[in-house]
Amino acid sequence: MELSNNQKSLIQKFEEMLAKDQAIFFDLEDLEEIAEYYYDLGNYKKTIKTVDYALDIYPFSQSIKLIKAQVFIEQLRYDEALEL
Repeated sequence: MELSNNQKSLIQKFEEMLAKDQAIFFDLEDLEEIAEYYYDLGNYKKTIKTVDYALDIYPFSQSIKLIKAQVFIEQLRYDEALEL
């Protein structure tokens, strides 16, 4: 997967935020991009961390909920996916 410099920067910024246990503001589109990156890698744990963080800031985002539902479906957690 080839990432642009902007995408690399976003991922690095998010990783640093997690490592330092800090809260940093990200636009919704940026969080979607980060979550999709982790999802595409099959890293569902980090995908869920990203979408949970995003839902704290953007609780009504359907696109973020959809990404979370996709992870639940991949993990055969159908009831949880339907609750979203």
